[in-house]
Amino acid sequence: MKEQYIGILGHVIKVGILVLIFITPLLFIPLPQNVNDLRTFSEFNKQIFFVIGTLLLFSLWAVKMVLEKRVTIVRTPLDIPLLALLLVYAVATAFSSDIFVSLAGFYGTFHPSLIGVLTLVLFYFTVVSNLNTKTRWHSLIVLIASFSIISIIQIFNYFGLFILPFEPTKVREWTPLLSLGTLAFISSILIPVSIGFALQAKNKWFKVSGFAASILLFISLLIINALGAWVSLVVGAVIFLFLSPKFFSDKRDRLYLGITAGVAVLLLVIALVPGLSDSIIKPLINTNSNNTQLTTEKRLSLQHGWQVAANSVGEKPVLGYGTGTFPFSYTQNVPRSINSTDDWNVRFEQASNEYVNILSTLGIVGFIVFLFVLVSLFRPLILLTLSSVSAKDNPLVILLLSALGGYVSGSLFFDTSLVVGMVFIFLAAISMSILYDLGAKGVDKVNLKLVSLNAGAIRSFGENEKPTSNPLTYVFLIPSIILMLAVIFISFNAYRAEVSYQNSIIAASENKGVETRDSLINSINIYAFRDVYHRTLSLVDMRLAQNLSQQQQNEENPDPTQIQRLVNEAIDQGKIASGYQTQTTIGTSRINVVNWESIALLYSNLLGVAGGAEDHAIRTYIGAITLQPQNPLLYEALGGVYMRLNRTDEAIRTLETAVSLKPDLASTHFALAQAYKQAGDRPADVARELQRALDSLPEDSADKDRVQTELDEVLEELEKTQDKPSETSPSANTNP
Repeated sequence: MKEQYIGILGHVIKVGILVLIFITPLLFIPLPQNVNDLRTFSEFNKQIFFVIGTLLLFSLWAVKMVLEKRVTIVRTPLDIPLLALLLVYAVATAFSSDIFVSLAGFYGTFHPSLIGVLTLVLFYFTVVSNLNTKTRWHSLIVLIASFSIISIIQIFNYFGLFILPFEPTKVREWTPLLSLGTLAFISSILIPVSIGFALQAKNKWFKVSGFAASILLFISLLIINALGAWVSLVVGAVIFLFLSPKFFSDKRDRLYLGITAGVAVLLLVIALVPGLSDSIIKPLINTNSNNTQLTTEKRLSLQHGWQVAANSVGEKPVLGYGTGTFPFSYTQNVPRSINSTDDWNVRFEQASNEYVNILSTLGIVGFIVFLFVLVSLFRPLILLTLSSVSAKDNPLVILLLSALGGYVSGSLFFDTSLVVGMVFIFLAAISMSILYDLGAKGVDKVNLKLVSLNAGAIRSFGENEKPTSNPLTYVFLIPSIILMLAVIFISFNAYRAEVSYQNSIIAASENKGVETRDSLINSINIYAFRDVYHRTLSLVDMRLAQNLSQQQQNEENPDPTQIQRLVNEAIDQGKIASGYQTQTTIGTSRINVVNWESIALLYSNLLGVAGGAEDHAIRTYIGAITLQPQNPLLYEALGGVYMRLNRTDEAIRTLETAVSLKPDLASTHFALAQAYKQAGDRPADVARELQRALDSLPEDSADKDRVQTELDEVLEELEKTQDKPSETSPSANTNP
């Protein structure tokens, strides 16, 4: 009976791995209504599904260990490097600038986080120790099938043929991965894997399917046309071409490769030659816009990304700002030169470069350990490819090496999102599993046992040793079950809160203020850890108070009680989110500049209404500037507060700083002109700043006439002042 249970558990684990690999990239759960914050909600779904699924599989594996009375794992060269990387993430989390973000991820992207990285490491050990040759083959089929489906959806969407019934998906740029860049990156990685699968397959239909999948992925890459993905594919191709003469002597394989390459070149020519693209592709696009180029998400440039990383290492060289804290590292360390680009007002939440992300958030230690992981992965694969005769019958090895090489190069242009991390870890586990089958040195199956501390605490024994009572099995089982149950409980509440928050967004889009507030309060009551819930409630309360105040202006007996209650709640929630004048508590993110900017805006709206609002507005704007010192809009807002308080000299100094940060921003020049005008004795400076504001406005701006009128008035007044004769006393006549 025990053997039967062990067999069932082994089968369930293998099927569970296939399910995780297939569903995670495809997972999309829209709410019944149209969701404005679609990307956030979908990323949240993927994160919860993958984390809980992996912990469940690891727990089942631990139960299987208990029944077998032994801890059997496949020992690989990646074990220690991955555990070392996990340790770095844990220590970086402990010393993080924002511990909750490091634990659970920054809201909106959710990865990386300590929980996410822990899950990926557990996923690696579960896969590499539980897949045999047959199920490894099945897992590759499932992975390729999942992304082939995503590619098909993307191709249909590109041509305006929306095959999914959900309204949010009826956009040419939509993909289940929610990021065209991520799809392009993964496509460039999986093209070599699909070709390797086809070459190694014995079944003719598997061969055809593998090559067809590679073409589908290539079409997705063509449609998105992301530079980093092309670099990844080219690097993979170079690795393949360098090693292929040694392995691919079979004429049929070369024929298949030649046909696939020929189709790819033909598609490339059609896409890149303007005449062919206009005549063949454009007529097939079934939308109002038949532009052949899709609009991809904004990405931080390589130059500014590396500058952020360098500044971050300069500030916190050892362990960086903490796991998942790149959005905070960016705002504090972005160089002033960003203000001369179109991205000057974008607060990037992702580095668009995994190496920049690691340097910024994990410091030099994390970067070195990450390189250690890559070296430990590539070294045995390269040694096997160059020296082993048995590798000749496994063309998949060389193409896995090409795919992993594509990941390393593509990471210069893309972040490792949850799905990218899953694909990378899975391919690494598959590679090690193949090395085990081929008898590579350093990859073997061992049993682990607890021994005395003097003997090393844990020792490995031969695979064929007779099973005896092993307490180590419970060391795996009990923590894994506790962790799984805790994560399920927290995730359930987090999911309920997120659904309520998404409903608040829907209510806000329909101008239902009370329903918006009720949904936000419900989110906070369920799961108060997210600062965005508190910040949003603060802003909604202020808007409701303003609307209520306007309604009561025409009433004979207005009741200020409700307005005061809303204002007090708005202030309290703003303080919780930012940590201003309060201790760090659940839902506080002190280094998130958005929280400080929001509470500063709240206090600036209360100037002249609430006692002490003047001082609080100034302090909170200064707090926001400390967290993003290169943002001219924050200085402009602070200057506006100073002007309203008639602190003209401070307003002028602050606005001059804003102008110096971004000399071509019309609003800062206009605000500075008003400050000079308020000073009363600087008409020439007023005229100069109004002229610069006018020059900075776009030609079709509605503000051009207003600024021009004000400038004409100032120039006219200035001309009168200059033409007015000076009054002097007549000189005394000293002639005799």
